[in-house]
Amino acid sequence: MVRLTVSTLLLLSLVSCGRSGSHVQTNIQSSIEANAESTTHTDWETSDYHPKFLFENVRQELSEIEPVEIVKTDKIRNEMCLALKNLSDDNLLIFENEILNDENNDVLKFCKKILLSRLSDKNKLNRQDFNYATDAMSDEPSLIDFKIETKTIDDASYLNFNKYTSATKDKEIILTFDDGPHDLFTASILKTLKAAGDAKAMFFELGKQIKKYPGTTKNVDDDGHVVANHSWSHRCMNNTEICRKNNKGVMLTDEVVSSEIINTFNLIKETIGKINPFFRFPYGDNRASTSEYLKKSGVLEMHWSIDSNDWRYTQKVGSETIPFTSKEVMASALRTLDKNGRGVVLFHDIHRRSAEILPQFLYELYKRNFKLVILEPKTPEIDVTTLHDSNL
Repeated sequence: MVRLTVSTLLLLSLVSCGRSGSHVQTNIQSSIEANAESTTHTDWETSDYHPKFLFENVRQELSEIEPVEIVKTDKIRNEMCLALKNLSDDNLLIFENEILNDENNDVLKFCKKILLSRLSDKNKLNRQDFNYATDAMSDEPSLIDFKIETKTIDDASYLNFNKYTSATKDKEIILTFDDGPHDLFTASILKTLKAAGDAKAMFFELGKQIKKYPGTTKNVDDDGHVVANHSWSHRCMNNTEICRKNNKGVMLTDEVVSSEIINTFNLIKETIGKINPFFRFPYGDNRASTSEYLKKSGVLEMHWSIDSNDWRYTQKVGSETIPFTSKEVMASALRTLDKNGRGVVLFHDIHRRSAEILPQFLYELYKRNFKLVILEPKTPEIDVTTLHDSNL
């Protein structure tokens, strides 16, 4: 896990009275380095320098300043804007989700428009690397002219599946998307899948996101995809010191773990009228007692065997930090796919690049004669009340 030794001091610099533009610039650069040094998605998401934490600190600082102190608040906004404007377009992509996040409108009030314009141009340039691609911010029709076959496994045999590869055979994969629904990018992914022969996928969604965008979750279900449980808030659930650190010093109790799972299942039932018996631990870090009980309760724990690395924007080559482009995301996923010949593929529908390269990825599956698999058992759904009354 990426924990830079100076992280606490640098983060405190964002909220100290004596902070300066150089401190902001240093934190921004540390985020770029942390992305390059992270070996897994877990490392990146829990890094002290993940953009969500940097922007959260700035929002907090602005909220603590009296409204009449316009000079002080504008100074903070200008420093953030200057630090982001000074980045290359490749590095700016690391901060795209936070730039798009409406919660940060006040932080970026002096530069959001120009940053979004640069990001739009950069994403357009990246799409030119592919024969098939889509603008995730556009409603334009897809140019997909191929169809991917989908096989549905609808009996209870899913309980015997391996959590990493499930029951996939050669030339079969399960396509999964984590951490949504997203208000923009999930819709783009749904459009692409429909265009590619009504291809199907499994969406491991967060309860807090379903609560924000229930209509998107309904659209996922209406299109015949599987809405699965990825916890409520994406907190690390294992009872280990690593998870304690990931949760900012808090070791989750059995009761908290239970509520993260049950509340999400309840909201899924409320939103789409049913529960699909699948759960993916945040970061893939499972709690042994929870894993055992989920299985006894008829819930399949699903991991992944092919990480698309769609979260990575930079990489280390020797001592140098260089871009990890959308083209390299594609190549990385295909290398593992070609090596394994089967398995469960992990993408995230919260990343624009995932939505935009998906048409080309599906085409690569089509060329290789792969078919998609989804698990959608027709057996009676799990009893949430039973889960709640038991010790997860």
